[in-house]
Amino acid sequence: MRAVTIDSDLATLFTFTPRKPPITPIQGVLLSAPHPRNPCPMLLPVPTIASLLAAALALNLHYVLLGRPFLEGPLTSRPVLAAGNAAVGKLVRRTLTREGVPEPDRTETYSDGTSSGRVDIYEPEAESVSLGEPRTAIVYFHSGAFIAGHRSFGAGVCGFFASHGAVCLSASYRLTNSGDGVAGCIQDAWAVLRWTRANAGRLNINPSRVVVAGDSAGGLLATSLGTGLRVGAGVAASEELPAAVIGTSRRRSGREPARGQSSCSFVL
Repeated sequence: MRAVTIDSDLATLFTFTPRKPPITPIQGVLLSAPHPRNPCPMLLPVPTIASLLAAALALNLHYVLLGRPFLEGPLTSRPVLAAGNAAVGKLVRRTLTREGVPEPDRTETYSDGTSSGRVDIYEPEAESVSLGEPRTAIVYFHSGAFIAGHRSFGAGVCGFFASHGAVCLSASYRLTNSGDGVAGCIQDAWAVLRWTRANAGRLNINPSRVVVAGDSAGGLLATSLGTGLRVGAGVAASEELPAAVIGTSRRRSGREPARGQSSCSFVL
């Protein structure tokens, strides 16, 4: 057999030189053991691992380790719920419009300096109100067990109130998956009430005739305002309470508002 000699310069051309130094075990995690033909094991950088772990925690994939069903984690995670609520809100709005439920006249942003959100405003027909007189306002909070729901849920109720001469505002509020719990929901509810009264002149409403209403979780928020329940503060003063609370219940509770809060009437 004839021996073949390779020139040293030619051999240099076939020598693999990595552009970056290999990752050390301190910088990454070993994904595969060294192989005789591939002495450099596959390593995953630490920042990539941190990003993957953060994504897994955001989607609640660790619920499986706690013995929960696999789908429970992702379906109750903040990103999925936020996307789902937005999609459901659009679907509900489209369906209600198709069934003849009126759309809001406009949507505005409410804020009291600490909390903010969006509110759909339904104006009454001109013939259903007395010209020149400030109108009654009804602030509605949607249902959804504090973890779901959308302000579009209030289209039917607000359309009904508007047809009877009231300005109805269907308000959004922070959900518990925002990280602030029910306390965040209550804070936003107070923010809507304060904003409505502060803009009474522009909205042409009577600030002393602002009523709150809601279904399910929204009914609890309305009740919180009616009883003066606040977060991190004492019970609200009588003049801060809404004129009335409208909610739904299977039976009358028979309970009276707390002493000193009788300026707010409850309609169940």
